[in-house]
Amino acid sequence: MKAYYLHMLLFFAFLFFAWVGVWIRGSYRERRLQEKIVHTPFPEIYRRYLQKLPYYRLLSASDRTKLEQSIMRFVETKAFKGIGLEITDEMKAIIAYYACLPALRLPGAFCYEQLKTIPIYPLYETLKAFYRIDPYALLHNEEKRSDAR
Repeated sequence: MKAYYLHMLLFFAFLFFAWVGVWIRGSYRERRLQEKIVHTPFPEIYRRYLQKLPYYRLLSASDRTKLEQSIMRFVETKAFKGIGLEITDEMKAIIAYYACLPALRLPGAFCYEQLKTIPIYPLYETLKAFYRIDPYALLHNEEKRSDAR
């Protein structure tokens, strides 16, 4: 009977230390990622893309810095998957901007922690799914517009 309790104790001790190891590894990885983001300068190409967007130029310097760090974290921690199209840095920067802007003044380090993958669909596929229309209707309307010109 003593051997049973000893085995149970060892089993639960193993589970506890495994959980602690996973927790420490996760917090270490999180700290390393945060240091990388803080010490990596914001890409100038991203800044050029963002200059074209509304409200970016109106932000204060501190808000801009905070938003840029959030954008970097968003881009570094998410996998962008193009569905039928090639993902560009411009797409990543703009999607990250619109995702991080509403959370700019929220307390807390970062939002969207549970989000891991961002699927990006072409506009035609998005409209087709959103409106649930005949796939040829969009093409037909486009042909009418080009004929009218």
